[in-house]
Amino acid sequence: MYKAMSASIVPAASASARALAYSFLVVSPGEFLRLVSRLQEPLVIVIPQERGIVNKRMVYTYATAYGGLVVVTRSPSPLQLPGEAMVVEAEKLVAPTAVYMLLDKVLREAEHGEA
Repeated sequence: MYKAMSASIVPAASASARALAYSFLVVSPGEFLRLVSRLQEPLVIVIPQERGIVNKRMVYTYATAYGGLVVVTRSPSPLQLPGEAMVVEAEKLVAPTAVYMLLDKVLREAEHGEA
């Protein structure tokens, strides 16, 4: 299920989407892979980040464009993207705070096998 983060946005995405915030659609890693597999020559932005002070670990944020939305997800491990995907590595994603909060929720669920 997804949640509208702005009253002016009408959700028009699949029921498995996690949240619609502004023009960002935050989804699970599995849903992201399903969506990317439907695109011809998808452009996928990946932002690898080291997290933690004591227990350092890598997390991966992914973004692509779909139907006028920026579709994003976060994963504790690299995703196996389709071979035809053009992958660009970036240093940072600039997004509203609500998107980051939802991405952290998606990451926690993925780490616990709930995605």
